[in-house]
Amino acid sequence: MAIVRVALWVGCCLLAPAFSPVLAGQEGAPTSVGAAASAASSSASRVPAGNAQITLKDALLSVDFKNLPLERLGDELSHKGGIAVVFLDNAASQRVSATFQKLTIDEGLRRILHDQDVFYFYSSDGNKASALRAVWIYPKGKARGVAPVPPDQWGSNKDLATQLVSSDAATRGQAAETLIARKGDAATDVLLRALDDKDAQVRERALYASMQSKVEVPPSVLNKLIQDNSADVRYLALHALSDSNSPDARSAAEQLSSDSNEAVRNEARDIISRLDVMSGQSKQPPQSASSQQGGAPASDLPQNPN
Repeated sequence: MAIVRVALWVGCCLLAPAFSPVLAGQEGAPTSVGAAASAASSSASRVPAGNAQITLKDALLSVDFKNLPLERLGDELSHKGGIAVVFLDNAASQRVSATFQKLTIDEGLRRILHDQDVFYFYSSDGNKASALRAVWIYPKGKARGVAPVPPDQWGSNKDLATQLVSSDAATRGQAAETLIARKGDAATDVLLRALDDKDAQVRERALYASMQSKVEVPPSVLNKLIQDNSADVRYLALHALSDSNSPDARSAAEQLSSDSNEAVRNEARDIISRLDVMSGQSKQPPQSASSQQGGAPASDLPQNPN
């Protein structure tokens, strides 16, 4: 479970460009982390943490502490430095010691966190130069094999569910696609809602996700979708009917064999051809035992002269 220390929650200011170094689909990871420019960059902030001294002035960090829990350091950096700090595994309880004066925050963190695995995220704000915005801290060796992934892959299911009603079609489509991929058959309600969305790209993404995750779509819904105004949706719905061996596949393919879209027409005609071949094979009479063994038919056998 990740522990998140955030200076200011300002919506999703990092959500669009940020990439979180957590594994795809990891539950409990942060859904959005925000950090605003801190007033501490222009005024002194001296915060005692036990016997520890942590000073931030003019964006320069000075520290003097021994055996300080990383969680305490993260609190101070988040609240006073405008940096989101995320701890994974048991990194928050690890202790660090450091003494230095007037280093940039990122340089200071590199000194403090030399025994941890760390990911740093830099981003520019308007016309300002790129600056450190977020830090992910793992125990040493624990981040090996971890790669950054897009936010849609680490948002919690609860937060993704709220995005299903977003006014932005791309957001709704991405949320539905991710939930279907994660939850499988348990996302049927999400799938059906997305397939009835007013925007074609949402319907397309949801239908494609259902096929990839092998989540069954009721034939009645697919039969409706083959009449969709989106060629991509018609194509996918027809393909899904065919893959499920639905008895409606032939009639659907016949309806779309003269579709206005070439790709849909070709898919429909290919399905009809495959069904014709399969139907022809099933109608062939079984061979007699003598034929299977290479023997001649009874009428061709020599007659008994007597």
